[in-house]
Amino acid sequence: MLAIVTAFKDEVKDYISSRNFRVKRREGSVRYYESKSMPDAVVVDGAIGKRRAVDAARKLIDMYSPDFILSAGFAGGVQQGLRAGDVILCDRLMAVEGPAMFWEMDSAKERPAPMGRRPFFDNLIQEAKQNGNECRLSGCLSVPDLVQSSSMKSWIGATFPVSIIDMESYWVNEVAAERDIPHAAIRTILDPVEQTLPAFVGGAVNDERNRSWERAIRYLVSRPTEVPRLMHLASQVRVARASLGEMLTTFDISLSGASS
Repeated sequence: MLAIVTAFKDEVKDYISSRNFRVKRREGSVRYYESKSMPDAVVVDGAIGKRRAVDAARKLIDMYSPDFILSAGFAGGVQQGLRAGDVILCDRLMAVEGPAMFWEMDSAKERPAPMGRRPFFDNLIQEAKQNGNECRLSGCLSVPDLVQSSSMKSWIGATFPVSIIDMESYWVNEVAAERDIPHAAIRTILDPVEQTLPAFVGGAVNDERNRSWERAIRYLVSRPTEVPRLMHLASQVRVARASLGEMLTTFDISLSGASS
């Protein structure tokens, strides 16, 4: 069974819709999706940040005993040349914890790259490119909170040997490795390095009790000049979501073929 773990439903909305997934179980704010057309797959959303990602991955394993765990979702770019919708197959997973002032290479955690079947991933890259998606291997740094500013993303890219940042990939893959389950991480770029995200985005992601459109509406009312920038961000979400959906479809088809 393939298990896909993500933070927000909106990241994998195109994929779960195209594959006819429906919510079958709930554990607090974490939801588990199953599909009659794909009985050998499950999608989990609500695994936001280290603690919830670890809890969701452990419960997922206990309930479904998956054969492969994939951390998937959006990421921020920290190197030049990445655009919204570009796909990254993570060949290096790192993590930092605590306040940003203490982040440094010497204290970062690092996991061996989950690339045991390298030809499989090379084929994925070729198939993604044939579908018109930019796809590459690169490193990912999991951080404790959403990084919004362009300057901070640039600093991360200059300090750590990674191209993207997220909040979960390292931790989901660590749980999978502890249970000796094959695993990987796929991310699509939402915000390139040169883009600073609106303030309410970080608050909405980091505040577990207040993730709602009400925050966005309040933000727009107080800053109407931000509307064009937010519309551009909404367009980026659609591009990233479509790109990830195509890549996940390619992944599950390829994985089924490799297993047969």
